[in-house]
Amino acid sequence: KDNKKYTNQLEIPLSVNAEDASKVTHVQFYLNGEKYQEERAFTPDMTLTLPSPAVDKEYKITAKFKDQLAQGSETSPSASVILDTKGPTLVGEAQDWTNAPESYFYDLLVDGTPEKLGSDALKAYLAGGGTVKDGENLFKITRTDNAGNSSEINFTLTVDKVKPFNGKVTINPGSSGQGDEYTKDPTVNLVFGAEEKGSGLAKVRFATQKNADGTLKWEPWEVVSEDLRKQIKLSSGGDGVNDVYVQVKDKAENESDVFSDSIFLDTKAPTGQITINDNAEFTNSTKVKVKLSVTDPDPGLGLFEMLYRRDQDKEVWSSWEKWSAEKEIEFSKEDRTRWVEFEVTDKAGNKKDVPFKDEIKLDTTPPAGT
Repeated sequence: KDNKKYTNQLEIPLSVNAEDASKVTHVQFYLNGEKYQEERAFTPDMTLTLPSPAVDKEYKITAKFKDQLAQGSETSPSASVILDTKGPTLVGEAQDWTNAPESYFYDLLVDGTPEKLGSDALKAYLAGGGTVKDGENLFKITRTDNAGNSSEINFTLTVDKVKPFNGKVTINPGSSGQGDEYTKDPTVNLVFGAEEKGSGLAKVRFATQKNADGTLKWEPWEVVSEDLRKQIKLSSGGDGVNDVYVQVKDKAENESDVFSDSIFLDTKAPTGQITINDNAEFTNSTKVKVKLSVTDPDPGLGLFEMLYRRDQDKEVWSSWEKWSAEKEIEFSKEDRTRWVEFEVTDKAGNKKDVPFKDEIKLDTTPPAGT
């Protein structure tokens, strides 16, 4: 009836037209070519009920008529209807947070057909009406198919326009939370964070260098780790003060101000030499003075500690002590070539691979004569 192509009902209203000189009295219906139900009295407006449970598909309904003389019709008119009892399949792809609702888009698939709903179109689906506000906004989107079936999909969009604040980064934090002032290792550990009142931190990026125009040379944005830690390699120009810059953004794409920390990188070991008794070849005393002509290459942090061992000590070193340019040591009494080795560190802990070394001949025996 009304030539509707789709229906979601099992009862199909029919408009049946038939003419015969002796009056049409009965009609027999066929469903998809097979006899369906019993013959019934003819009326112009009739209802055919599809079998239950019915399968969603196209049904062809054919009518054959009889007149009062029981003569069958020569023609069999037919019509088709598609039974569809399921609502459209709705799939939405949305970002839960935004800082710019006026330019927000919601991607919707209706039975696989894409729709892109902009902020203006979405206003019609805002629960409770009105306009999009800061905070949570509930949208209810309904789609109805040709058979009259409706489906609804809901999503919540939270508007957050407040950027993360009070950002802080610490390089090589210790147990106290304070960062190191210097390091000999260009690979450092960072702990970072920022206060966030809205959607939560989502991305972070780092910079250790600057471009020729003075702007920061940022690494790509990456997902924030759960422990807010990151290991990076300093690369701003070698030894000296190195800066690490950090910026975070939340799920709504609000970017924080840039925050930073600095550390002094010193990778060069002390250089120089040591001499015993001003480079004398012999001594008749077991006590000698060692001069340490050692420096920390620029840009350095300065010399810090030293320790030594004498040939009599074999593999045993002295305890670490504060750096000094001179040190008095005492050898055992055996006359022979004696040597001493020193290890010297700077404040960053750098030291030579091979210790500083010098030697002297100990001769405590007076000349003999006759």
